[in-house]
Amino acid sequence: MKVKTKIIILSVLFFALVAIIVYGMITGEETIKSAIAELAVAAASFAGVIVRILWGRRRGHRPLSFYEVSYQRQIEHAFEDDDKKRKMLLKALRLYDEDKCKKSIKLLKKLEKECATSYDRCAVGLFLARNYTDLKNYGDAYNKYKELIERLDVNESVYNNMGYLAQEHFSDLDTAFECYKKALDINPKHAYTYNNIAQIYFDWGEWAAAEDFAKRALEFNPKVHQAASLLAIIYSCTGAEEEADKYFAIAIRSGKNKAELMNSIKYYKERQ
Repeated sequence: MKVKTKIIILSVLFFALVAIIVYGMITGEETIKSAIAELAVAAASFAGVIVRILWGRRRGHRPLSFYEVSYQRQIEHAFEDDDKKRKMLLKALRLYDEDKCKKSIKLLKKLEKECATSYDRCAVGLFLARNYTDLKNYGDAYNKYKELIERLDVNESVYNNMGYLAQEHFSDLDTAFECYKKALDINPKHAYTYNNIAQIYFDWGEWAAAEDFAKRALEFNPKVHQAASLLAIIYSCTGAEEEADKYFAIAIRSGKNKAELMNSIKYYKERQ
């Protein structure tokens, strides 16, 4: 939940509490002395929570070096000979990471005019598309990825992300599959691409292939809970209970919601 939303909700609750206390004074259910005491406690509590929220936000403002490391593969050699532009790119990434998508887009749009190499265009375009995706502007995101691909300004993230958009938001599994294959041509160890291909095979009813690609995803990254969840579903539906329990546990440890996974298993078993 964004900081602004939290503050609005807390403010509404605070003023609702104040209204209740004041109502008590008007109706005679509260004495003025006790009402003032309650208001003081409520005000102090409200102020304390707001301070903690804002302080937590301040402490969460990571240094640019964090993004240099975290997105090393995605930004590669972008603006490597221009410290000022490289720093500007990292600031845009930090804004993206902090869910300030519109501000990030504004900064990236400025950088887009300064791109001189394929690495520059790939990094800027990739994060423009990511921001558009987070804002649910899926058409703009898809078009940006398509533009990068047509210009050959690509890495595996561009292909993988475009494939995901095609798969999840445009129901174009053929395009998605082609994008994923090209992503693996660039980086044969990209775990999330293997997972996405597994999901497509599962949707196509080719469960043996889905099982194979899901396991490959976990080989390269054991924390891809989507792949573990898919295996738990497949093995539950095929009666391999020991394997189903194994991957169910892996999925939960990796962050999958237990109730959600149980419902998914129930849904697919009932469809058989």
